[in-house]
Order: sequence, then structure tokens, then C-alpha cells
Amino acid sequence: MKQILRMATLVISLGAHPLLSQIAPSQRLVVEVAESEFVHSIPELIDAPFMSYAISWQGSSQQLQIRFSNKDGEWDPWINIEADSHLGAPAQNRYVSKLYTETDRVDSFQLSFGTSSSKIRVHFFNPGYSASVTSFQPSVAGNSSFDVACDQPSYLDRDDWCSNCPGDATPQPTEVSHIIVHHSAGTNSANDWGAIVRAIWDLHVNTNGWDDIGYNWLIDPDGIIYEGRGNDLQGAHFCSKNSLTMGVCLLGTFTNRAPTDQAISSLRSLLAWKSTERNIDPDGSSLHAPSEGVLTNISGHRDGCSTACPGDRFYPLLDQIRLDIAQEVALGCNLSTSTREWHRPFSVEVMPNPVRNQHAKILIRHQERAEVQISIIASNGERLLVRRLINADRSVTELPLTDLPSGIYFLRVESKDYTISKKIIAVD
Repeated sequence: MKQILRMATLVISLGAHPLLSQIAPSQRLVVEVAESEFVHSIPELIDAPFMSYAISWQGSSQQLQIRFSNKDGEWDPWINIEADSHLGAPAQNRYVSKLYTETDRVDSFQLSFGTSSSKIRVHFFNPGYSASVTSFQPSVAGNSSFDVACDQPSYLDRDDWCSNCPGDATPQPTEVSHIIVHHSAGTNSANDWGAIVRAIWDLHVNTNGWDDIGYNWLIDPDGIIYEGRGNDLQGAHFCSKNSLTMGVCLLGTFTNRAPTDQAISSLRSLLAWKSTERNIDPDGSSLHAPSEGVLTNISGHRDGCSTACPGDRFYPLLDQIRLDIAQEVALGCNLSTSTREWHRPFSVEVMPNPVRNQHAKILIRHQERAEVQISIIASNGERLLVRRLINADRSVTELPLTDLPSGIYFLRVESKDYTISKKIIAVD
């Protein structure tokens, strides 16, 4: 029996009202809809930053619409539902929508559709709030034929973002020759990005029917990296041509806006590490046998599939990202990746790290006078500390670090042109 059955799921048949009064964290609700614009109630969400949902149906790819009302009976405007272009041609004429999110204030929904659609199901999921992180996965240095390998950047492992989201029971190893870059085509703002990752996992496993989340790695707008399927495992992200690839997804929709600088910086670090680990030329091209064609070694999803992914504003940035990574690798990787000027005006150190007994110091050694912003970011994306310092030339600035509960944090030190990030482990 598949591990995914550990997630609680309730199926409500053919227009009936849900029987649950509440949807708890990690619980799913599937409502089968038979009548267009019939009003369906939604149980109250418990401990949820938001509700995620997707719609599956058979028939044509005609337009479907959904709208929600609050407890006062006030209806929001209709939302046009789009089929997920990541999936390629529908299997057995079954379509699945993109992942959508809605606030926890909703009480009812209506679905509008034509008569040629059937077996319509609305899949709701409560991702719950991200818990405090007490375990960690350290950075690792990759092996490579380059003189100096780039270090693997810090990341949250699967237990950090979801301890009860099981992976593929029979994972398929693959030798990565090409890296495929995606956007999630979802929300660009969230107060809990770990919950977004769990919602994507639920979409891929429980709605799409896959064995695991499709991407190997995911990156949120704060630059935090999440382990998906993990390293050197075949994913489900490249229109059934997944072998020999690594899929990296930036969270958000980048059709009309670009990813954040923090997300791009983490993407460069992740791709620089993988390029040296697998001896991949970041700015080159090579045969990708499953696609039966030559692809750039770092490709956008659209380069091999019929999709707009990773978005019209993001895709053109890949040319410069490839050049930046190639330059970083050529210069030995011990450099800041948030700028095209390849020298570092300051260095950052946390002593000690792990932080014990809630006491440590941040040491910033700098050669130039600069205004620096220091941020401490929790694993759920919350900024716990933001301070601005104006540093004198050639000096050392010390900043006490106290009152951190046990868990994983990210230190970000930013000047006008440079960003350095460090992972902090706080333990009792």
C-alpha cells in the first residue's frame, strides 16, 4: 500500500455537503462536483496559514471557474482555472489544474463549467504551520574534476519542512547531465513558504498520483533551499524525459515579475555546486539522450517541453546566470554569488556555530566603509532581527546573538552590492 495513505483524506460525493466540521493540519478534503454553480460548504481550517486547492477533471480543457464566499455570504470574484502546463499532454484525457491558495476565512465555494466535463474533483489541503526545526543537514563539499569544488549550500532537508510527507519508496538514481530550472507558477507572497512546499508535495502525490514531489530542490523568495526528491534521484518535472536531469523550482510565478535577488543568489550557489560535483560546463550544451536533442546544460523547462515555465521574466535571466556560474567555478567558488564583481569586501563568521545556550557573536570583517543590513531569518521565512550598521574601514564589527530558541536560522548580511548568507544552528 502506498505511503501516501498516511495523509488523512475525506472524499465527499456528488454535490453533498462535507461531513467534517474542521480540517486539521495535513488533512485533505476531496469534493466531487456534479452540478455547475452548486454551493458547497467548506469545513473550518484548524491551525492553517492558508488552504491550498487544485481541480482535476476529465473531458475537454475548457474553461472552469471557481469562487469562494466568507461566513457572511459575501462572494469573491470568479477565478479562471488553468490546467497545469507542467504536466504536458493529459493522461487518459484527465486534466489537473495549477496549485492555488486561498485564505482560511472561506466558508463555501461554487464551480462553473460546461457540460462536456466529468469526474470533476476539487482537492483541498491544509498544510498547517511550519514547526520549529530541531534537526539539520550540514553543507557538503562535492567531488569534481575542477581544481576547487563549490560547496553545497545550506538547505532544509525533508524532515525540516515536513516530517510526515513520505518520499518515493523505490527511488530511481540518475546521473545528472542537465539541470532544469522551473517556477512553481503559484503565489508570489506567503507568510509560510514551508507550507507552500508541503502543498506542492500534496498536489504532486495525492492529486497527480506521483510517488513524490516532482522537483529535486526548491527555493523560496528569501533564498532558502528545500530538499525535494534530493540529490541524484530521478524526479518528475521534465515532461516524461526526467532521467539525467536535476529539477530546481523557484517558488512563485515569473510571467510578469522576476525572482528576488535572494532566490537568484541561492540558485547560483546550488547550480555552481552541482556543476562542479558532476563536472558540468555551466555555460555549455550537450546531448540529452532522453530528449533526443542537444540542450543547454542549464536549461529552462520550456527548452525541452511545451510550457511557458519558468516564466517570461525569469527565462531571459538564465543566460547571465550561466555566465555568472561559469565565472564563479573558474575562479574557485570561494566568492559571493550575488554580484557580477568577483571580489568580496567583507567576510562573516558566527562564533560559535552551533549556537549553544543562546549566546554567540556575529563577526563582520570588512575592508571598505559600507552600510550593512543584518537579518536573522527563521526556517519559516519570518525575519526575527533586522539591523543596519555603518562600518568603518578595515575593522571588525561584533554583534551579540542571543534569545534564539533551538532550531535552524539563516543569517543574511547585505550591502549595496554584496550578500553573504550563513546557516545558524541553535541548540540548548
